[in-house]
Amino acid sequence: MPRIWWLAPNVVIMALIILFFAVFLGGLILTKILRPWLLPSKEEAQDPTFKNTRPVPLLICLTILYGPFLAGLWWAWNRPALLTIDQAGGWAFRNAYFQALFRVAPDRPRTLEALIQRVDYDHRGTFPRYLCTGDLWVETAAGERFVMNVPVFPDDENDQPVFFEGLGYTGIASWSTGPHGGAITPLHTFTASGPVLVGPLVAEEDPAVTH
Repeated sequence: MPRIWWLAPNVVIMALIILFFAVFLGGLILTKILRPWLLPSKEEAQDPTFKNTRPVPLLICLTILYGPFLAGLWWAWNRPALLTIDQAGGWAFRNAYFQALFRVAPDRPRTLEALIQRVDYDHRGTFPRYLCTGDLWVETAAGERFVMNVPVFPDDENDQPVFFEGLGYTGIASWSTGPHGGAITPLHTFTASGPVLVGPLVAEEDPAVTH
């Protein structure tokens, strides 16, 4: 089983809600409107509701009724929500329906940049008083790029992103600043054991990535 990081749980929730109502309403449209209109039974063929239905007004009404759900499905399909890491170390950024939008093979060198910001949302002094949000940028050595918004970025008590630590990265404080203003990893590949530096440097010389 791959390791799954729920980077945008709000997108997953919204996508499932949209999918539920799209299927529910779509079933009603097919069974209660389109099927009796296109393939009516003897009784339905004599029913004025279906007998006098004109195609253009019907299609306009169905578009108004069902169009927003199709737009919602399109939005959810193109919205990254999950990061999965397979047993070989391959990355796959997926939508809420678990379809891969961007893949990085284990042996493909890449950098991972994260720009994380604190957002105060509770000024009454109760715990917690803030949350972290941010963006992730992945760029391979071949020039492939992918960006993902992370609405709630987990951090630990030292304000270091546990996301990186959970993936096996170390030496985060020594990382340089990337082109988007966030902390960026050195160029590395990724195996089942975690990140591995690419180039002549070894882990002892640069502790930013572990073997």
